[in-house]
Amino acid sequence: MTDFEQFWQVYPKKLSKIDALKAWGQMKKRYKFDTDKAIAVVEAQKKSKAWLKDGGEFIPYAGTWLRAGGWENEVESKKETRVCANCESKDVVAGDGRRWWCKNSECRRIVRGY
Repeated sequence: MTDFEQFWQVYPKKLSKIDALKAWGQMKKRYKFDTDKAIAVVEAQKKSKAWLKDGGEFIPYAGTWLRAGGWENEVESKKETRVCANCESKDVVAGDGRRWWCKNSECRRIVRGY
């Protein structure tokens, strides 16, 4: 399976494949981007609000996505909201995966997940 076929297999909008293949060749030649990165970004964007909105109506055509440098997009991440039980600050930071720390200089306590 070629790099493009791997990309096409995961891309959700299966329209204008010839244009996407042309864009793929142009972008690979011009920017030498990493296929695995492009696929990983597509997989992440498939779960994003923008791509899920209205049943995926606003997912760009693959050729458009490629020409716009879609593989360089920052993918929105789900942010967990945690609040310090001691000072009620929402300014907390992830620690070792199980614990979060309050960044309030007067508090600095461990914030439990809830």
